[in-house]
Amino acid sequence: MKNKVSLSVKSFIAICSVLSVIIACFHAIEDGYSHWGKRLLYFTNLSNIWIGLTCLVAVIMLLLKKENSNSYRVLIIIKYVFTVSITITCLVFCCLLAPFAETENYNAWNIASVFAHVIVPVLSIIDFFIEDYQILFTKIHALYSIIPPLLYFIFCMILSSFGVDFGRGETYPYFFMNFKTEAGLFGFVGTTNPPQMGTIYWLALILGLILGLGFLYRYIFNRIKSKKEKD
Repeated sequence: MKNKVSLSVKSFIAICSVLSVIIACFHAIEDGYSHWGKRLLYFTNLSNIWIGLTCLVAVIMLLLKKENSNSYRVLIIIKYVFTVSITITCLVFCCLLAPFAETENYNAWNIASVFAHVIVPVLSIIDFFIEDYQILFTKIHALYSIIPPLLYFIFCMILSSFGVDFGRGETYPYFFMNFKTEAGLFGFVGTTNPPQMGTIYWLALILGLILGLGFLYRYIFNRIKSKKEKD
């Protein structure tokens, strides 16, 4: 029964994540983007693709009865990392982006956005904790969680340095990654409304949050598994 639930949740995550990206790309021009492909430069859509493909591969491996294989254990570590990434997608959207949606002139709560930023992340978190993975996560695994966002940050900084348009006439995907403000990379400007903080400080804050989530998820999962094994 539990295996069927896990298969169902993973399948639903894979479908929802792919559909949210397709819908977002389909409505890109309508939402003010110069090209649908620009949507794929955003962490939201990338993290949905990552978790969706990972869940799809997991479904295939479970159907093939490969859940005890070494390759499946590696996949679970990858899924753990991407679950943290999709969680940060949800938190950044709900706490930093959606509250300022009106000033940025975009609809934060359209159906694709709700699926990508809320439904897929919540289901991914639930799925992570309900499956009885044959593994205990280590501190190294938790440290792996910073790799996707850190690589994404470096990727965006390179594109921004070359003046690449992220689709809406801006050379950055999110306001906290705009290092061309008065604050720049390391500054702080308290005279503006809201105050501006250097991009590096935003990066440190978000990476710290990601590490915190990684260690929190590791702690909760390992505790649950250890309790089950004792029982």
